[in-house]
Amino acid sequence: MGNKRVLFVDDDEESLSSLRRMLIKMPDQWEFKFADNGESALEILKHKEYDVIVADMRMPKMDGAQLLGEVLHKYPGMVRIILSGHSNQEMIMNSIGPCHLFLAKPCRSEELINTIQRTCALRDLLGNESLQKLIAKLDVIPSVPHIYTKLKTELKSPNSSLRRISQIIATDIGLSTKILQLVNSAFFGLPRHVSTVEQAVNLLGIDIITTLVLSTKIFSIFKTHQQKKFSIEWLNGHNLIVARYAKAIAQAQNCNKKMQEHAFLAGMLHDVGKLILYTIYSEQYDKVIDFAEESELQLHESELKHFKSTHAAIGAYLLGLWGLSNTVVEALAYHHNPENILNLEFSLLTAVHTADALYYELHSNSLRTKISTINYEYIDGLGLLTKVDLWRELCRDISRTGEKNE
Repeated sequence: MGNKRVLFVDDDEESLSSLRRMLIKMPDQWEFKFADNGESALEILKHKEYDVIVADMRMPKMDGAQLLGEVLHKYPGMVRIILSGHSNQEMIMNSIGPCHLFLAKPCRSEELINTIQRTCALRDLLGNESLQKLIAKLDVIPSVPHIYTKLKTELKSPNSSLRRISQIIATDIGLSTKILQLVNSAFFGLPRHVSTVEQAVNLLGIDIITTLVLSTKIFSIFKTHQQKKFSIEWLNGHNLIVARYAKAIAQAQNCNKKMQEHAFLAGMLHDVGKLILYTIYSEQYDKVIDFAEESELQLHESELKHFKSTHAAIGAYLLGLWGLSNTVVEALAYHHNPENILNLEFSLLTAVHTADALYYELHSNSLRTKISTINYEYIDGLGLLTKVDLWRELCRDISRTGEKNE
């Protein structure tokens, strides 16, 4: 894996000195460089490749958002973090696109170090360097056109409500991920991690959401490329059903409400990597789907042959960069191979893995690839083998009734 290189940029010498002291105990495999302005940072990047850049927001000549915009254009594979103690709403809106994460000053050393280590671990999970660059360059996940239009209509309505807005956003992968990325950044300085769209919408409020959706470029509509196989509408519907299944399974295990909500979110986002892959490789991804069907492979196996990575790892990588919780990212990363995680208890991963497998079992007419199956050995290792029939019936009931509520 080699050394990890991190570039810090801040015009305040005291801040740079503080960062140096903070990082002095880091292992030798970490290499740090410090620059006092954006121009110097770009000059450094001309001569050596770095994994992460951490920039202050407010600097003379070139502020943090402008610098990260340049980095996004010239060095798209880098993880881009803003570290700042002051910023106004306009600066925040400008940095949403080029910035993966926003950390507030003063930042505890543990938080900064953990954030940097986590982002680099996510890069290692993905493995494929060319994919790293393409995915890190993404600043938006496209939305289903009719859902995006429905949201804009609701926001423009004189009778719009937070409840209806959150219900609309929660049914779309792209809208959900971006709203959660934003609300969990240090832009808003919230003391806790927000894990549901409803919470996020209530905290942001109608005015901010309207500004984001109507006045900035952090959302986009999915563009059809006359594809034969991939359907964002099908994928969104699949994710929504898996989300409901996962929540029902968590509820059946007497999990608390928070974990049930996390299960719904993880289920809704579990296949976001497919949408990311199609956004990057539209024509090629249709061929990957064809290859899976012709070779009787599961789709993630076909992806691995063509991209040297899978939609599971790719989705986990981007949403991990965007600051979603570790448990949700873990559920995304391993929902096809849960046995790779050493966990002896029921978890979000258990709920999402089982829900996804049961979807294909119960919707055989909707197959896009070979049927996904429950890993019974993994379930048995958790001591939950006797629960599978109950979970299956719960999911079957949800499908029978066409339940519309979470």
